[in-house]
Amino acid sequence: MSEKGPQPTFRHTLRTWYLFSVFLLIVCPPLAIYLGLTDLGLFTVLSTPSLFAIASLWSIYRYRRNPLQEIRFFNDYFEVTGWKVNLRESYDKIENLTKFRKNFGDFSTNTRVSFSIGDYPSAIVVPNRWNRKRGFDLYTWLQQRTQVPKTSPMP
Repeated sequence: MSEKGPQPTFRHTLRTWYLFSVFLLIVCPPLAIYLGLTDLGLFTVLSTPSLFAIASLWSIYRYRRNPLQEIRFFNDYFEVTGWKVNLRESYDKIENLTKFRKNFGDFSTNTRVSFSIGDYPSAIVVPNRWNRKRGFDLYTWLQQRTQVPKTSPMP
């Protein structure tokens, strides 16, 4: 029987969107060609799969350029992994904790959380996820763990 390690309280990953984009990139071009060769090959029908293929290419490009691929928050520490990044830090290293509104944040809170880590050169921005089991969001969780003063520009 294998033992699992500690389960993260919050987790954010980009891999799901990446795999969905790859799926669209594989499915859409043959679909566009098929629709173009049949009698249903109207411009609007043909352009829809092509637009999905272009959107998936853009998504894959953005994923590959983003150095952070996954961030997991545990009780005593957090882990950041990605391209040439592998950090495991305590919450004392978090600086400039901010919550702000975005059009495409988490669907339940519609906000994002931004913070910086002492040694890491750029800010980390993640959706402000809501933990249903525990009844609070990521921003509240990080505020309790870091003891950083509130710098939220939201009312």
